[in-house]
Amino acid sequence: LQEANVRLSVECACPGAAFLGNRDDLRRYFGNLIGNSIRHGGVRALELTLSCRRERDELVLEFRDNGTGVEPELLAQIFEPLYTSDRGRKVSGLGLSICRSIIRAHGGSVMAENAPGGGLLVRAVLPAAD
Repeated sequence: LQEANVRLSVECACPGAAFLGNRDDLRRYFGNLIGNSIRHGGVRALELTLSCRRERDELVLEFRDNGTGVEPELLAQIFEPLYTSDRGRKVSGLGLSICRSIIRAHGGSVMAENAPGGGLLVRAVLPAAD
């Protein structure tokens, strides 16, 4: 991240909370989100924020960048296999589809929206472990 001039901050509002997950899958999930932000963020000084909080029996993980966001009419498509906004790519659009598959395999759901103030916000909701 340092080489790409990217700042990452983590905000945890639920210390001690846990969920059951596959470490390699979750590493890929966050790697795909980070990679997409670096490739498509469109800003010189990219800032990424990962926050977590507990809501009743669920953990909410929010990944946000300060990039240009996504056209509102395209938000519903970004998790579809082979979708890409980059028309110059020959191989396209599996990163966010894989992210959705990973979160679903963990019993959760994922969605995206343009964040207030700019950038993209990806929210994953997972069942909390006791």
